[in-house]
Parts: sequence; C-alpha cells; structure tokens
Amino acid sequence: MSWLHPALLFGLALTVVPIVLHLLLRARPKRLIFPALRLLQLRNVQNSRRLRLRQFWLLFLRMLVIAGLVLAIARPSLPPADYSLKTSEILRLAAVVAFGLATYFALQTWWNRQRLPAHVLRSRRTYLKGGVGLLTALLCALFVIWPYQRRVAAEITSPAPPALHNVPVAAVFLVDTSASLQYQYEGTSRLEDARRIALSHLQSLPAGSKVAVLDGAGELPALFTPDLSAVQNRLESLSIQPAAPALNERLRVASRLQEDDRRRTMSEQAGVAEAQQQDKFVREVYLFTDLAKSAWRDDSTHLQKDELAAVPWMGLYLIDVGVEKPMNVGFVKAIPTRPAIPSGGVLSVEGTLRGFGPVRPDQTVEFWLQIDDKPPTKRDQQSVTLVEGSETGVQFQLDGVTGKLAQGELRLVTADPLSFDNAAAFTVRLLPPLEVLVVADERPQTQFWLEALNDLNLAGVAYKPTVMLTSQLRTAKLEKYDIVCLLNVARPTSEHWEKLKEFVINGGGLTVCLGAASTATAGPNLTPAEYAKRLDPVAYQGEIPEALLPGKLKAQLPFSPGRQLTFRGSNHKLVSRLETLGVLAWLNEVDFRRYWSIEPDPAATVLARWNHDSAPPALLFRDVGRGRTMLWATSVDSTAWSDLPRDWTFLVLVDQTMQLLSRQANSSLNYTVGDPVIVPLPPGSPSGPALLRAPDLTQVRVEIPQDARELSLPRVTAAGHYQILSSDKQPPALVAGFSVRPSATESDLTRLTKDDLDALFGEKRYGLSRDPQQLARSVNTGRLGQEVYGVVLALLIVFFVTEQATATWFYKTDEG
Repeated sequence: MSWLHPALLFGLALTVVPIVLHLLLRARPKRLIFPALRLLQLRNVQNSRRLRLRQFWLLFLRMLVIAGLVLAIARPSLPPADYSLKTSEILRLAAVVAFGLATYFALQTWWNRQRLPAHVLRSRRTYLKGGVGLLTALLCALFVIWPYQRRVAAEITSPAPPALHNVPVAAVFLVDTSASLQYQYEGTSRLEDARRIALSHLQSLPAGSKVAVLDGAGELPALFTPDLSAVQNRLESLSIQPAAPALNERLRVASRLQEDDRRRTMSEQAGVAEAQQQDKFVREVYLFTDLAKSAWRDDSTHLQKDELAAVPWMGLYLIDVGVEKPMNVGFVKAIPTRPAIPSGGVLSVEGTLRGFGPVRPDQTVEFWLQIDDKPPTKRDQQSVTLVEGSETGVQFQLDGVTGKLAQGELRLVTADPLSFDNAAAFTVRLLPPLEVLVVADERPQTQFWLEALNDLNLAGVAYKPTVMLTSQLRTAKLEKYDIVCLLNVARPTSEHWEKLKEFVINGGGLTVCLGAASTATAGPNLTPAEYAKRLDPVAYQGEIPEALLPGKLKAQLPFSPGRQLTFRGSNHKLVSRLETLGVLAWLNEVDFRRYWSIEPDPAATVLARWNHDSAPPALLFRDVGRGRTMLWATSVDSTAWSDLPRDWTFLVLVDQTMQLLSRQANSSLNYTVGDPVIVPLPPGSPSGPALLRAPDLTQVRVEIPQDARELSLPRVTAAGHYQILSSDKQPPALVAGFSVRPSATESDLTRLTKDDLDALFGEKRYGLSRDPQQLARSVNTGRLGQEVYGVVLALLIVFFVTEQATATWFYKTDEG
C-alpha cells in the first residue's frame, strides 16, 4: 500500500483523544438518600457494568471515526487487484450476519418468555449485544476477511507503485491512422476525437515530461522531445494513412523506444550501484484507436503479451475513440471482368457491396465512366437490396466503348458515416484486336481454332486471326503478332525455333498443340505422304526447343477408356479465372482418348493433369524472357483425339489462353493500396521524363526507361485514379493509367472485445478509457495504484453514523 500524503498518518495519534476524554468525562454514579440501600446498591452495580460496556463500544467507534478521517485525508492506494467482493464472499458475509441476528433475537425471545425483571433483562440484553457483536466479528474475520485477503494477495502481481504524481513522464502517443478512423460520429471523425483527447491529456503531463508521437503508418520518426508545443503540432498534423502496418508492429516500436531511452537514462547513473539506480521518468504508452480488429494482426503466439510482460515498468493505456455500434455500407471490390477490352467492345464491371451494422436495406449504385482525359459522366445506375452483415453483387455492362483508357467508379448515392469506401475505382485498357498467327501444316487443322476465335469476336472479344502454313513461317515477320499458335506442326526446323525463341523472349506468346500421331508408331505400309503428316518428337527436342517449351515430348499414347482433365492442386491465375467463370466443373467431364506423354521442365508450371493413376501432365505453362509459352498434350483439331473441339468449354479455354499469353492484356491495372504497382505501357510509349497524376490532381515526375514495356512505381497510399502523362508535349498526352482501391479489411468495423484485448496485451496489463476524465482516472490508478479513498470515506460515514446512533441510544434513560 502507498500513500499520497504519508505525513498525515501522524494524525493517527489523535485516536488517543477519545480515551483521554473518556477517562476525564466518564459518568459517575449519583448518591441518593433512600432507605432501601441494599436494593439500590445491587441496581448500582448492574447499571455500572452496563454503562462501562456501552462506553467501551462508544469509545471504540469514536476512535474509528478519527482513524478513518486521517486515513481518508492521507489518500491510500493499493496495488491493482480485484478488491470487490465475489458472490461467494457476499453470501458468506450475509450468512454470518444472519447468524448473529438470529442468535440475538432468539435469546432475547427466550428471556422474554421467562418473565425476568426489567433491570435483569436490560442487563442481559446489553451483554448479549456485546457478545453477539464480538462473535459475529470473529466469524467475519474467519470466514470472510481471511479468505478475502488471501484471494486479493494472490491477484497482486507487483507491489503498489510509489506515489509518482509529480514525476516527469516519458510518454509515447501512438495514434491509429488507418482508414476506419475517418468514421464520422456527432460531426467529428474518430481521428479528430483522438487528437482532441491527446491534446487535452498532453496539458496534464507534469513539468519536465517528454513525448514522442507515432502514427499508424510509420511516417513520423520515433523520437522523444521535451518541446510540448512541437508535440502539439505533430498531433495536429496527423492524417489518415491507408495501407498502414498492423498496430502490433507500431506498439512494438513504441515499446522499444521506451526500453532504449530507459537504458540510456540508467546508464547515466554510472556512479550509483545497479540495485539503487532509478529511472527519472514514469514511462507510459498511450494508444488512440477505434479498436477495429482489422488494424491488428492475429497474435496467436502471444508474442505481444510476452513482450509487454517483459516491461512491467511501462504503463499501457488504450483510448477507445470508436463507436460501440458502428454501421457502414461500402464496396469490397469493383473489378472489370477483363483487364483489357477491344476498343468499341463491351465493358463489364462486377462490384461487391457489403453492409455492416444496422444499414438501410435499399441502396442505389451509380456507374460513372471517364474515357481518356475527358470528364467523367454517369452512364447507368441500379438499385440493390442489402442485408446487414451480408454481401451483394452488382454488375454493369456498356457497349461501344472506344478510346485508349477507360477509368470509372461505382458510387453509392446515399452517404454513411464512413465515406472512403462509398466509391470503388477501376481502370480498363482499350486495345486494338489481338493479332493471332495460327500455323499448321494444312489449313483444315486450323478449323476449330479459327471457329473459336470468330465466335469470341461475335461475343465482343476482338481477335484478328491470320492463318499461315508451316512452310511460310520461315519468312514471316512475327514481331507484328501478339500470339503464335502451332497446331500439329509435324517437323518444325531449327530455323523455325530460332524465330519463335526471339519472338517469345521479346514478349510474344506461343502455344503449341500436339494432336498428330507420332512417327515412332508409323507402320511399314505408310506412304511417304502419310508418314510426313506424323509428328516427329525429335523435332521438338534440342537446345532451343527445350529452352522454349514447358516440357519434353516422350511418346504418343492412347486412353482406354477415355480420361478427363483435372486442375486439382494448381493455384495458377488461369485456373482461378476458369473457376470464377464456372468452367472447371464442365471441363472435368470432357473425354480425351489420346495424348502425348510429356516430361515437364523444372521451370514449367503444370496447369492440368490427366485423371490417370500416374497423373501425367496435360497442360503446361512457362515464362521465357518477357514472353510466355503453353503446351497442350492433346489435339484441338480432331474429334478422334477428344470431345473438346466440339464442347462449349473449348471456347472459354481458348479465350483465356489468348488472354494469358498476350503481352498486351496479361496485366491488370487495378491494385490495392500498398501493393507494388507495375503499369504495362502500350507499344510506342515515349521514353524519358513523365508525370504521374494522383487522385488529388497533384503531379510528380517519373522516368520511363528506353523501350520499356512496363513502368514500376513506388508504393502508392491514396485510393483513386492515377494517370501517366508524357511531359514532352503541351498539354501532356495520356500514356497509361491505373486505379488503386482501399483494402477491403478497412471496411470491417468489427471491434475488439475484452477477451481479444486480454489475449493481445494480457489481463490487467492495460487501462481502457473513452474520454479525458476516464483517462485521467486510469493514469492515476496506474501511477499511484488503486486508490481506496472512496472506500475509506464510506467507512468513515458508517462509523460516524453508528457513533451518533450509539451515543443517542446508549445514553437514553431506561424506562420502567
């Protein structure tokens, strides 16, 4: 136990005053002249005993009143513990008091029935009160006070702190600046409320204190400063910083800052024995947060709790500036179904809307679109029904979109307390049709592939196919094509492979389909023309083919009965896209009757396998230079090999293959705040200095490398539309653009519960407050211990009232 004013404890000596007054002013028997002296003497003895007993209790109560008054003024405090009575302790106390009252009234009733003289009955009642009171006190000490003090002593993990009321404080103000702090309540954001409480508490720090201000994003340096006006300026300059690291990391930085400063302070006392060295500061960390779970990383290993337990001298105070029952409607995502579409094609955007808390069920979503550098215009709107705690999808389609770059937003018409997720930005590239070169030994072999490309063109996906025989490949200019497709080419030459390797390394896409019988299975009766149509696996071997293809051909084999594809175990984005489109389940039912056995290259990715016992690879993918290659282990031009060419899933598979291999359409222009941004540049983009225009229309200079196909940018922290403009023209010309959306977790306002806080920091390791007054009380408890001032005052009042009642009751004249 510690005392705020220990010198006042000398006032306990005043408890002897009632004793002195009792001895000097005690009542004396009055002398009466009466014949019946014997009877009076007997009554005098009995009355004197009763009077002494009554005066003893009155004396004790008066001593308690003075002692309680002194203790209250001295302001005692105790170590942190649960000093309230448990239910079992209250029940035991009630049982002891009930036992004492029952004993008292039972004996008094029994004596009343014996018809004793009045003076005898009054004397016995006086002794009964003292005896029952003493017995009740002993039982309370045995069954209530003794177990209570053992329980409280077990809960005290550290002694009561010394009185540190005026000692300077080394404080760290850690302010959560994540996007959820934009939440508006009663006209102010949660960040503004945190700033208000922080500034108010800053003024209450003792003289000589020093403060460090940390934000959630780590933008401010971790340094202590004694200049509180500079601290005030830092607090006032705090702003929302999306993509902030988890608050666990920032709290760890604050703890290490305190440890380093404490170690430096203690090292300055080199001439003092280590056991006698004392820190010159009270060390405290104030964390201002809305208690949103999304700002914290799940610490299942209790690392945070263990680190805080290692610094018991550091106080931790959480200031909850959040709303107890928040509500929010926001976009989880708004993603175009394709990162690039042909100019004049169909733009399709899918959005997901999520409601949190008691939201309005009817919501209206608007579709806004900006083409190139023209002003944005509203193109459509939809009404959706939203259920609390659920997600609802919305989709917009727009035909005939022309230009180079389309940047748009899905917007909520109705505002809510959290505004940053009321709009979701997206960007789509508008490209010319993809140039696809289809190469085969004979034109009929290209039939199914060309039909698929033409059907996709009718569906609004622009491909410009060109058919070429293998004999013409030697003189073809491949640089003007985006993708080259080799369909059942029997014997590609080394010259062919040289051209294809250069094409792929420079960023082209190559797909190879193997659907011809092997020369290894040719019989002696085949004519030279029939033999020439068979695929020679040796032509697909060698240094260049093996450096280019995802696998090495081994043999052509049959399936009996037919087998199917399985994409299980692959997490490639092509497989994810097929699953999103709902195609995988149908692809798994298509029968295949022949295939090529392929040995995968170590650098290749197996996208699909056959559902055979040995699970041989069926579809392989590989990155080569700046390009990509894909290898099909079966035919796409013969129904004798499989049912795939006549199945509708073939159309989707061809489309997604072209999108994956294309050097123009393989990169998304939509990122999440904090992600690395790599923007694909259109062919012919100017090199040299350029401007990056942010959503707030501010511009910074960037450098486009010579002949670059993509541009890497530093981490962006603001959501919205970005544009890259060439600075060599006036006005600057649009080169590329992209969009950045906030993290979907920022919209999740689920709050940490007490169990969550205990798991993070440790039970009773932190103080939790919601306003400056609660914070002041919490800090006083942390610095001084748990004050019992109110309890002592309550006992003082009880003692005083009891003393008054006793004085009035004990000295009244007995009747009859």
